[in-house]
Amino acid sequence: MKLLTEKGISSAKCPMCGNDNFSLVDSLSVHTLYKMLSNISRSCGILCIVLYCYNCGFMSEYSIYALGLFNEAEING
Repeated sequence: MKLLTEKGISSAKCPMCGNDNFSLVDSLSVHTLYKMLSNISRSCGILCIVLYCYNCGFMSEYSIYALGLFNEAEING
């Protein structure tokens, strides 16, 4: 959560209800991506950190790659 705070993310207001109380989910989300017009059985994904609003449940996701978190030791550290 410290890294997100340093990037100004945790201080943001919820776009749905205006609440400013978010919690970090203790698991990663994966967005599966498929190459256009190629074999659909071949895919890759983007791993994301998930925050959710305590008031309304709105969720926001942030790419661990963009945040510089590339390995499990850094994520869990």
